[in-house]
Amino acid sequence: MKRIHIFLILVVAAFASCEDDYLERFPKDELSAGSFWKQEQDAEQFMIALYQNLPMFLIDDEINSDNALHGIKWAEGDVAKGIYDPLDGTFSGHWSGNYSGLRKCNILLENIDNIETFETYSKDEIIAQTKFFRAYLHFELCKVFGDVPLIDKSLVLEETYELTRTPVAQVIDFILKDLSDAAADLPTTWSGGDYGKITKGAALAMKARVQLFYSKWGDAAATAKQVMDLNVYDLYDKENTGKYAELFYASEPGDERKAEMVLETQRKPDDYENWYNTWSAPPGFGWGGINPTQSFVDEFECTDGKTIAESDLYDDSKPFENRDPRLEVNVLHHGEVYKGVDINTRPVQEDYPRGIATHRDATSTGYYQQKFLNPNEEINGADGWNSSHDWPVIRYAEVLLTYAEAKNEAGGPDADVYAAVNSVRERVGMPALPEGLSKDEMRTRIRREWRVEFGMEGKRWLDIRRWDIGNDVLNGQFYGMKYDPTTKTAFIGTNVAAGVPRQYKAHNRLWPVPQNQIDLNEKLTQNTGY
Repeated sequence: MKRIHIFLILVVAAFASCEDDYLERFPKDELSAGSFWKQEQDAEQFMIALYQNLPMFLIDDEINSDNALHGIKWAEGDVAKGIYDPLDGTFSGHWSGNYSGLRKCNILLENIDNIETFETYSKDEIIAQTKFFRAYLHFELCKVFGDVPLIDKSLVLEETYELTRTPVAQVIDFILKDLSDAAADLPTTWSGGDYGKITKGAALAMKARVQLFYSKWGDAAATAKQVMDLNVYDLYDKENTGKYAELFYASEPGDERKAEMVLETQRKPDDYENWYNTWSAPPGFGWGGINPTQSFVDEFECTDGKTIAESDLYDDSKPFENRDPRLEVNVLHHGEVYKGVDINTRPVQEDYPRGIATHRDATSTGYYQQKFLNPNEEINGADGWNSSHDWPVIRYAEVLLTYAEAKNEAGGPDADVYAAVNSVRERVGMPALPEGLSKDEMRTRIRREWRVEFGMEGKRWLDIRRWDIGNDVLNGQFYGMKYDPTTKTAFIGTNVAAGVPRQYKAHNRLWPVPQNQIDLNEKLTQNTGY
């Protein structure tokens, strides 16, 4: 779809003009059904604009978890520090942006019947993609706010003042129905210039994600199995030829890496670009990106499949040797060579500009992110801010781990659970899980697999919430690599304290409802604890 890339025509822009504060006010220049919905192209272009709602990239969401701190200090925000203020623009932006998208979905669904003839695409296919986005946007809201107003029609201004929060269970039922309807009418694949549109597999995979988030174990396993049985997707480099890192480099339709991508946000230079490269590369190459924590680094097993606390292969002074290969893919560390340059990250001025605290945006942990950074791609300059790098919204590895987790929670580990987890591990050369694990032991292994397989992809903070482990992992001081100031040696001594201590309370599992929305509509209630 870079390829059907987002071409925002004037007509769609007019409908979208209320985006900044939907549920607050309405545009005065909306085009009427009489002046627009006349031909198939009108519906198609309006629907294509909905793809803007897919994320540009989510790596910065890692700072809201125990995986990373922000290297670009001014971009960190309060949520990462455990400050949840209902006045914070993070919450109002998320609320308004998603409700703006929902309004567009409902406008299309209410007007598409005005178009009499469809030749290029079927009406059902356009409706199905729209229903996917209506479900996706509702999920984006309820997974962080809990109960939210369910919007299934376009509203007039007076109606917005009467909105109340719909119980989350009712919203989830609505989401799952929209996704089921979408999957029924979507093709298994799109070809040519339509590559990147929502497919049957994407709708089912999103449905499985929702079911997993709300602990609908049997349903999540069954839906994930539907995706697996499509026989459309596969793990990239499943024969483990050492190309795993390339999965996260920019690629074009038809590339074998695309087989793992169930859904991507498509990017196109000069039109719908991605500035990931320059933002994320370490100082001296880019702006600094995010800094993985020691907790994240320690999560990766040794090559014998044991944790660093259990394995005889682990050497504390050489912590990156004999480790799960995904660690090197994710983390750029002291002593590594990047783009022909020695990377040194000790907290000493001689390691400037990449050393800990050697300037404002230097690492605070001794580590930099590395996933998605192709060493052969330009980092700085015009191309660095204008990349065609697509963002993986759903990978097939997620489908497999969803299936494994849901089946294990529903009935404990069986051969299917082992097969799904082991396929993700074995494609990077990690050994199969040991036989005879209990349900609790398998849960621990699956949760670790989620963290290391999807590190730096912005998923961890939501896993923390759905597993309700925030009190355990988001309170207290975060740490970086070990350093001995006497000998100026990395990886020995004590771990460097990184950033300010974090705080997290039980009610932070949900975000506060934005205060500006409550001010506009007194019938909206606030979440407990705010």
